[in-house]
Parts: sequence; C-alpha cells; structure tokens
Amino acid sequence: MKSKSNYVKHGLLALALFTNCVIASAQNGLFFTEMQGIYGYSSALEQPIIYNFMAKDAMQKPSMGFDWLQRFSNSERDFAIMSVQFRLAYNISEQTPFEPQLYNAWLKYKSSLGDIAVGHLKPASGLSYTLDNHALILPDMTMYNLTYDRDWGALFSKDTPWGNLSASATNASGMNIYNKDGNYLLAARAAYGVLSEDNYSIGVTAQKGVNLVAMGYHYHKTPVHLSPGSLDPGHPKPKLHPQMLAGIDGQVRYYNLESAVDVYAGEFLNTDAYSLLWRNGINLLPEEKLKLEGQGIWRLFEGKHYVDYSAGLTFKLTSDLALRAMYDWQDMTAGDDNYKVVGQIYYYKQLF
Repeated sequence: MKSKSNYVKHGLLALALFTNCVIASAQNGLFFTEMQGIYGYSSALEQPIIYNFMAKDAMQKPSMGFDWLQRFSNSERDFAIMSVQFRLAYNISEQTPFEPQLYNAWLKYKSSLGDIAVGHLKPASGLSYTLDNHALILPDMTMYNLTYDRDWGALFSKDTPWGNLSASATNASGMNIYNKDGNYLLAARAAYGVLSEDNYSIGVTAQKGVNLVAMGYHYHKTPVHLSPGSLDPGHPKPKLHPQMLAGIDGQVRYYNLESAVDVYAGEFLNTDAYSLLWRNGINLLPEEKLKLEGQGIWRLFEGKHYVDYSAGLTFKLTSDLALRAMYDWQDMTAGDDNYKVVGQIYYYKQLF
C-alpha cells in the first residue's frame, strides 16, 4: 500500500510553494497554469479508461496544476534557477482518487564548471533526458522501468559548443523519496550536436543501479513467506531490480520531418535485456499546428519479448490549447494482445 503521508507532504509543500511563487514570479519569474483531460478505451479491460498508460502510473490522467520557473540574479548574471511543477490528478486506482503529484522540484546552480541541480529532476539517461514529455501521451522508455521520467537526486550538466555532458546520481525511486533498501541509479550521458541549432543530436548513455520496481507512487512488493511455526507475518518490501545498461539515442529534423531513436541494452534483474524505440513524425499546416506520429517499441525484458506500436495526432487549436489522440497496440510472445484508444485535451498558459 502506498503511504498516504507522501500525498500529504507533497500537497502541503505544493500549497506553500504556490503561495511563494505567485509573489516571487512577479519579479524575474514565470508562472503557468496547466489542465488536462484524458479519456479512452482499453480492449484488455473492455471498458473506458481515464489514463493513457496504466491506472497507477503518474502520467497522464485528468489533472490541473501549475508550473513555476524562478531565476535568481545578481548584477552580473543569473546564478540559479528553481523549478516547481505540481498537479492534482484524478487517479481512479486509489480509494482517495485525488492524487497530489510533485513533478518538478529542483534548484539549479549555474557555476563556471557547469550546472549543478538537486531535487526531483530528470536522470541523465537516454532520449527522455532531452524530451519535454510531461504533456505527451505516446509511451516512452520511462514507462518500462529502464529509467525514470523524474527521480530524486543530483545532476551535473555542461553545455559545450558541440553538445552536452551530463551525469546524475538519483534514488531510483521515481515519484517518492525512498532509500531504505540500497536502491540507487548512476547515469551519465554525452551528446554530440544541438538539435535546435544543428537539427540533429546523438547521445550515448551508461547507467548502473538497483532500482525500485515503481509505477508512479506505487511499488511492486516482494511477498513474505512465513517459516514453519513463525508467528510474525513480516512486512513485504519493494522489489529491487539490479541493472547495468548502455544506451544510444538520436534525434534528427529535416524540414517538417522528425525522427528519434532510443536504445538500451545490457543486464536487468541479472538477465539479458534490451529495448528499442523508434519514433517518426511529420509537422503539417502553418506554425506546425498539426503533427502526425508513429512509433514502435521492441523489448526483451525478464526473458520475454514485447512489441508496442503507437500512432498519434496532435492538433494545436491555439498556442495554449492542444488536442491529442493515440492508438496503441501491444503484443507479447505468450500471444496476448490488446489495444487502447486515448484522447487528450491539454491547456498550458503563462499567467505572468
């Protein structure tokens, strides 16, 4: 069972930060409001769903919240940046369905050697490190336990004329802060090319750790087996997965075409593992108002092969309001397959 104290702590922290950021953003800060609605259908469940991946996952479900970015400056330069992003999401899998989600919560110091950040942030791993994917509904590697969309820890990042160097040490616990059982994740990534300037970027990742099998605020638990004559039922502990992976990722833009690749290979839970994501998109209409995407994910995970094919559509009604739709089909070696159809309306607007 997920500890409700985490909800309380995240909710109270967000309320305190909300009050402070409204005041602080008036000076050298940006404040955004965010709302989204999700609705779809799952053939596996044979019923409607109000999420895009799984019910217990933190991403994407009906929610509303704020996003605050605050810069701290002296007479010479910006020397620090703080980011806080909070959502109140509707999680149908909970007895108390309204779930506070503290998404971004980091402070970054800009030193002469590079940027040093601490808090809830992106690990330096793979394609997800560079993607601003908090609003997107197509699945990516962060949904399959190989890495995390956000994790608690520290990050070093150095932009260079030719690319970027980054390294992170995080808790391997995802949304929660949990470090009782030796869980950790070390990751490093080197990238050549700057996508916004060169229209391409190629990254190489190495990571090692013992990660919690987590989905959102939930952990998979190891069952407790009683010894004969024992009266103590014990307490189930979160499952731990040792991993050692190498990865390569790349992005390229050519006129209105986009392509992205994300690959991991190595050992996961002491067995061979790999995962390959290949996503392609085309931007249509003036100002890229319409985008069509297609992707495939092929995985070997805990001795089983999985395939996941997705198609997506994004239409920007305005600069603040977007509609998205996804069709996703999954197949396993065991012969099981299912599909999902999901729609999203997403609103993100700067208030001041």
